[in-house]
Amino acid sequence: MAEQEVNPSPDGEEEDIGFSLLQKAGVFAPAALGLTGLEVFLNAPLPMEVAFIVGAGILAHKSPEIYASLKRHGVLSSKRRIPAAVAASRPAPVAEASKPTTPPSGGWSFTDKLMGKHMQSLAEPTTEPVSTRGLPTRVRAQAEAVTEKLPDDAAESNVWNQRWYEEDDTPPIVSPVMSGGKFTLSQLLASGFRPTLQKIFLARLTDGTDVYVEAKDLCHVALAGNTGNGKSSLMRLIMAQLCMVGVDVLLLNPHYMRLDRSANPPEDWTPYEPHLAQPPILCAEYAQIGFYLKWMAETLLPKRIDRARNGGAVGKPYFIVIDELPAIVDEVKEAPDYIAKILREGRKYGIYLICASQDFQVKTIGMDGGGVRKCFRTAFYVGGDMATAKALLEKTSEEIPETDLGKGVVMIRCKATRSAVLARVPYTDNEALYQMLGPSTFVNQDDDEEIAPSVPSSLSPSNTTSGNGARLRIVEGGRNSLGSGTKDTEVVMPSRALSELEQQVDALFFEKKMNPAAIVKELWPDIKGGDAYQKKSAEVAEAIRTVVEAKRGA
Repeated sequence: MAEQEVNPSPDGEEEDIGFSLLQKAGVFAPAALGLTGLEVFLNAPLPMEVAFIVGAGILAHKSPEIYASLKRHGVLSSKRRIPAAVAASRPAPVAEASKPTTPPSGGWSFTDKLMGKHMQSLAEPTTEPVSTRGLPTRVRAQAEAVTEKLPDDAAESNVWNQRWYEEDDTPPIVSPVMSGGKFTLSQLLASGFRPTLQKIFLARLTDGTDVYVEAKDLCHVALAGNTGNGKSSLMRLIMAQLCMVGVDVLLLNPHYMRLDRSANPPEDWTPYEPHLAQPPILCAEYAQIGFYLKWMAETLLPKRIDRARNGGAVGKPYFIVIDELPAIVDEVKEAPDYIAKILREGRKYGIYLICASQDFQVKTIGMDGGGVRKCFRTAFYVGGDMATAKALLEKTSEEIPETDLGKGVVMIRCKATRSAVLARVPYTDNEALYQMLGPSTFVNQDDDEEIAPSVPSSLSPSNTTSGNGARLRIVEGGRNSLGSGTKDTEVVMPSRALSELEQQVDALFFEKKMNPAAIVKELWPDIKGGDAYQKKSAEVAEAIRTVVEAKRGA
């Protein structure tokens, strides 16, 4: 009686594939002859010959299972394989069943068996439908949904379908010429947006899609274009969000002004000051700029590298914002080397640069243009220098709408857009800064009045608080002041007692309008520079922050 072996089929039913003793002998004979010939060729010892014969026997014994596995995986079938769940839900084929191969009169010859003809009958397709018994309801439902999308004709399923390619391919972002759509950062905040480390707003595309990136994916940022085309507003936009989420931000701008009257309307920078790593007025001197760039490249970066090498956390994200890059490069000879080092190595260790320049050509930035420019993962171009645009945006001149750029319309390339696209950015108005970072601390040097643009209409007189919780008092004429003094221009002293140094700094900074560097010279005339000067500068900066915070809370 022929021996039968039972093997599981793909759909969970049991599929009968049995080999007779003669069929197994047909497998054993060629395997044994082949292995024996191999061992003779290799001049193998007797134990190896016995092992080969045993191996041939095992192969013959396991041949039904091997054959069933090959059949299940489609190795022995030229038909397109359909998943079991799909096949279970499809109707049975209506084509006439193929006639199984039958042995010739007199049975299979030894040569036929050696060539495997006696197994061909097992590979013929069956006309019986595949049972769905045992399939879960969810699987059957999925099978039905998939079956609806599959062609009914098996031959048609092998034909490449153009529709599949179009559906799978993500269409590129198109950059049509933009018109209208101006908006401010205050309007963006009014919509409910609040920046986080995982969500920094960059721009709005022509189709209305807002572009966000994580703070770490800003790395590094290039702001390029002519003066007056919006670089300053872009810098304020990014800085305001970074300061609000609490990362370290250092502003290095040799032309820093607490209130930039050349802008229209004037731009108030004082809301940033309490949130920056160092007072920007102190960092406006070229000697200080060189000092901090050197500290970043030769102290902070190596320290973080060493910390990471030993398995530690690299530390809080640190953003260095550099405005007027060409002027810094001209005045601080080592600046290009420090900046290049941070650009190439800083990203991995949480040290990022945001650089603004009219152009990023080699002669301007004083660095290897090609290698350095590739480090800018985020680039804004507001118009003015096509060579810079092509280098930063990786676009041809025909792809850059030069005449459409400026005043809120930019070309942007970042992680979210991949390639450079046309977009609109919000104007960073002073009112937005007061909401995000706190009120103005600017005092007019001419009439000693505290200057601040009118409180935005989104803030009601009954609930006018800054981002730090300090209440703004609405006064006639659209101005505001801190505290509850009887005069609209009164600067209220803090309720707690200040230290002697803080009182001196308060008088010199707020009353005599001296900058931090001048305060250091006034209080410590014998200190000319070096580590002692840096230490005293840090003390003055900390005292200014303390006084500002105290005034806010008064």
